Amino acid sequence: MPPPSWRADCGICGRDSLIEADLNLLQLVDLNYGACRFIEAEPADRAGLAERAYARRGSLRVATKYPRIAAAWYESRGVNAEIVSLHVGMTDRIVDITATGTTLRENNLVITGELMECTARFFVNPGRARLDARVLELADRLAAWRRSQA
Repeated sequence: MPPPSWRADCGICGRDSLIEADLNLLQLVDLNYGACRFIEAEPADRAGLAERAYARRGSLRVATKYPRIAAAWYESRGVNAEIVSLHVGMTDRIVDITATGTTLRENNLVITGELMECTARFFVNPGRARLDARVLELADRLAAWRRSQA
């Protein structure tokens, strides 16, 4: 159970934050804004070195601020990955978010994989969803707004 200061009846945040926090929350509405992609990338001038390092070490070293998301993605692909907290230059690849690709270009990085797409979500504490009709009414209104934007 998270500390009381982390509890909320409902709110809006990115899907990535909900996954990374690993809290028991319901995602009721995809608001379809704030879009970004989770990507795996490596320096363009080191293309192919990660595969050789993996063959030699038996694991891929990956820097990220999103260890839960990255670990789950590599595990789903059957790749043994050592996830480290953003020590770029000491790892084979990174996992991060991108919206425009500007940071990738500025740092001479190339995308080697896509983990998922993320957008803002309306989330609800499951207990509140069962007990407070206002929360579900708000979810319905947000969903109607989202449909009107399509």
